[in-house]
Amino acid sequence: VGLYLNRAADTRVYNNIFYNTVGIDVRYRQSTADVRNNVISGRIKNRSEGSHTSAGDRVGVSERDFARWFVDPARGDFRPRPGAPVIGGGVEAPGVAHDFCGRARQGAMDQGAIAAGEGPCAALAKLWIDE
Repeated sequence: VGLYLNRAADTRVYNNIFYNTVGIDVRYRQSTADVRNNVISGRIKNRSEGSHTSAGDRVGVSERDFARWFVDPARGDFRPRPGAPVIGGGVEAPGVAHDFCGRARQGAMDQGAIAAGEGPCAALAKLWIDE
């Protein structure tokens, strides 16, 4: 799985990308999760009495849709392409004021880790330095 919550109470899982994973497991009665605005190739599963709520998530996203919605997911570039349905497709997520690139999120909440917009992303550039 991309995220395994084991005895993790009151966990917030907001605005992430789970690419090419089985998804998220919330396991054991003590585990509770509020899951919002994630783009997930797999599913969100409660196990052994774990529980979650979900809002604004895209679950079961195919490789084809990842390739259509994001610049280059195979290389870790999850900047939304213009017109992608993840732009403005999210819900309010308390405490999420900036995206993965450190840019302020403005307007309707985008789904995923990187908000739509132009400009450099130092965090992504750092991922590609060793190529």
